[in-house]
Amino acid sequence: MKRKASAGRAKVPAGVRSFKASDRDACRGLWAELTLWHRRIYDDPTICGSDPGAYFDSYLNKHGSKHIWVAEVDGKAVGMAGLIQGDEGPELEPLIVSGDHRGRGIGRLLSEK
Repeated sequence: MKRKASAGRAKVPAGVRSFKASDRDACRGLWAELTLWHRRIYDDPTICGSDPGAYFDSYLNKHGSKHIWVAEVDGKAVGMAGLIQGDEGPELEPLIVSGDHRGRGIGRLLSEK
């Protein structure tokens, strides 16, 4: 299922910065939102178990925070991107923008970081 940007959604000024420890809860929430989306598109309610946000903690423990960036709008974290070193080279994983802020260029800002 492809998502279209709403015609009425204007691009909003978003800033992108490095992850801070105080972003943990917001990023857990973004991870949970991405998980719910994956459960729908893959028709698998078991993805990430009963606490999807906890998988962000696992990601953070495995890959560290050095290569995680957060997108903010009005001081609120609305997106997140991480760069991991995969077997085939660097990989942008995850890339998450909250549903309320999609279609406004925030994902592009994160991917260009």
